[in-house]
Amino acid sequence: RIILVKWDGSQVLLHDNTSANGLLGSPDGMAYDRDGNLYVANLTGDTITKIAPDGTATLFSDSPLIDHPGGMAIDGSGNMFVNMYGGSKLVRFRLDTAEATVFAEDAVKMDAPSDLKLSRYGGLIASTRNSNILKIDALGNIDVFFHDASYGDIVGIAQKGDGDKCSGTFESYGQGLAGSGGHVPRLSAIYSPCMGMPIALEMDRYLGGAPTLLIVGFGATSFPWMGGELLIDFNLPAFFANFTMPGSGPGNGALRLPAVVPDDNPNLVGLEIFMQTVSGDPGAVEGLSLSNGLHETIGS
Repeated sequence: RIILVKWDGSQVLLHDNTSANGLLGSPDGMAYDRDGNLYVANLTGDTITKIAPDGTATLFSDSPLIDHPGGMAIDGSGNMFVNMYGGSKLVRFRLDTAEATVFAEDAVKMDAPSDLKLSRYGGLIASTRNSNILKIDALGNIDVFFHDASYGDIVGIAQKGDGDKCSGTFESYGQGLAGSGGHVPRLSAIYSPCMGMPIALEMDRYLGGAPTLLIVGFGATSFPWMGGELLIDFNLPAFFANFTMPGSGPGNGALRLPAVVPDDNPNLVGLEIFMQTVSGDPGAVEGLSLSNGLHETIGS
């Protein structure tokens, strides 16, 4: 059952397994997104249930990557992270598509991970059955920063910054243009862009080995270009970065670029930045495939 406890201590049954149409199975980790949807990890059901603000319960995911899901956290970039207690991995879900991928995995460091928190000081922290507390950065790297075998299974963690919500966001906008194999390049991000925070830009579904240009500007537009649409306003300052997309073959090009939001300039709070990528691809309409736009708002 899921019970809503109000600030005056009164309780309301939000859902039981009958009212949720059989979608609850030992509910464990839970997290809200910015739209008020509640996500529930079903420890024995190996599923994740979504409960809309109007109370409607639906199946969000029954991905084969789900294995006794426990701790859950949602960032400001449209990602949900779920610890798999039945395995040695942390799985990332896209809230918009429910796509599931392994974000971090280590049979030694991450043995039966349980609780999970987004840290105001950057990344995720997780507890494990083998007495570890872990830090996980925006590239999925795992660092053990506490271990004491006498503790046994550490099932809960908290930090004083838990109550301080990071207001920074990454949001997709506009439409991309497909290249070889019909794959539309995707530009997204990991973690919330806030002062001093380690984050990462993520690019996937590109043509492997293709020359790629990242365009970063301070204004958005929608202008027909090369068979698609240009989403960065060049009338405002814009910056460019060139690189070759790692990987091989249509849709297999992927890259994750780490960064840190500066923490020494409070004037950056509220700054809006817009990004799009252009990639050389003979399978595109005019030889260039385009990603969606990515709108970053730096928060505090």
